[in-house]
Amino acid sequence: MKAIFNNWNVMRGIRLALGIIILVQAFIQRDFLIGLLAGFLLFTAVANIGCCGANSCGINLKNQDKKNLPYEELDPK
Repeated sequence: MKAIFNNWNVMRGIRLALGIIILVQAFIQRDFLIGLLAGFLLFTAVANIGCCGANSCGINLKNQDKKNLPYEELDPK
């Protein structure tokens, strides 16, 4: 339950706002497929899942050894 109320960012807010707007339009137009799209957006916003949700696409730079990077010198000719 804490995950629903914590860690809100701009993208999560945009998904929630678009989901609500599209859901209202689905009721006005009585369109089931638009309602499914709205439900998907609302679910991804509330659950904080989706592409890069909860930093799932983040790169852990702490574990990389920056001193021993392999390199190859190139001849300028």
